[in-house]
Amino acid sequence: MAQKKSTLLRTCEIKKYGSTHASCELHQTTKGYLVKIIEDPWDLFVDFDIDLDSDETAEVAIDDFEKACLDRYTCDGDFTDEDIMESAGEEIEFY
Repeated sequence: MAQKKSTLLRTCEIKKYGSTHASCELHQTTKGYLVKIIEDPWDLFVDFDIDLDSDETAEVAIDDFEKACLDRYTCDGDFTDEDIMESAGEEIEFY
């Protein structure tokens, strides 16, 4: 039986009026953590780089990933998620 190359830990999805607008995933590999950009037509994650140490626990890596996604989504806190929903019809979701 072949081993998995990576395990999906968390997905970040940004929806605009209910349709997926951008998304990325956090994976755990045998060498550490990897962020995969799945969909990004407007370059929201164009230079998305998260410094995740390979010896971090999965829980810490997930927290760091969610914080980095939220920071990117809110322009490093310049806007609240409520502001973005009202003005652009976008919302962020993690699963």
